[in-house]
Amino acid sequence: MSPSLAVISTEQKTSTKTLPWMQLTRNLFPHLIATSALEESKARILTTDGSYEIAKGHSYAHEGTVILVVSPGKIPRYTKLNDLANNDPIPPDSV
Repeated sequence: MSPSLAVISTEQKTSTKTLPWMQLTRNLFPHLIATSALEESKARILTTDGSYEIAKGHSYAHEGTVILVVSPGKIPRYTKLNDLANNDPIPPDSV
């Protein structure tokens, strides 16, 4: 499997455990292994909460609805709306 695009509809969930000498924090969802595998396959990753894009400094670094159009035999087209900035977002004609 070699995806060109992955959409993760989630808020980041973490688990924190405090030990006497340090605090451990790990991702519960999406799991680091999943995002690392998608990065290795060079997939474009979009999250609805914008957390991945913000952490990586990518465009689309905001919360928003992800619109994905997949036509048979064609390259998928996508965009991410900035729902918080526009109460009634309209998808661009390119999508």
